[in-house]
Amino acid sequence: MTTALKASLLALAVIVVAGGIACRKRPAPVPAPAPSVDLAAAAQPVTVERISQALQTYMQVSSDFPKDLKVLVDMKLLPNLPPPPPGKQYVIDRKAVRVSLADQ
Repeated sequence: MTTALKASLLALAVIVVAGGIACRKRPAPVPAPAPSVDLAAAAQPVTVERISQALQTYMQVSSDFPKDLKVLVDMKLLPNLPPPPPGKQYVIDRKAVRVSLADQ
C-alpha cells in the first residue's frame, strides 16, 4: 500500500468518524409535567372562598404567606384573580389563614 493511499484512507476514516459524531441525535429534553388542573373547579367563578382555599394550599406548600395574591394564579392554584368589588380590597387574615374583603 502506498503512502498516498494510506493517507487517503486515513483522511476518509477521520471524515466518517467525525461525521458520525456530528450526526448523533441528542435525546429530546423531557418536558416538565403539566400541573394538574381541575377542569370543574376552573369553570367555577373565583370567589373569596376559592381564593382562601388556594391560599391554604399555598401555605401547605410554602409554609409562608405570599407577598401578593397573584402568586396563587402563577402557581396555577387559581385560574385568575378577579378584581375586588369597587371600594373593596382583598386582605389576607394571617391568623385565620383566609382571604376576606375589606374597605379600602
